[in-house]
Amino acid sequence: MCITIPAKIIQKNKNQIVALSRGRKIKIKPIGLAGLNKGSWILVYGDIPLKKISEKEANEIEKILTNDRKN
Repeated sequence: MCITIPAKIIQKNKNQIVALSRGRKIKIKPIGLAGLNKGSWILVYGDIPLKKISEKEANEIEKILTNDRKN
């Protein structure tokens, strides 16, 4: 099973994006998506950004993932 997780970009440069996901900093490759800036929310698979999402979507996904861990 592959899981994509929401993350908020906290730092961006040419070679790397640093994002915050579930309270942890993760390093992401800056490939595939245009218009990513500090404060943007994205879905991440491993170290690859898959899709830019809204904060509301990120919160909904996080709620689902948290509920799945409790069950």
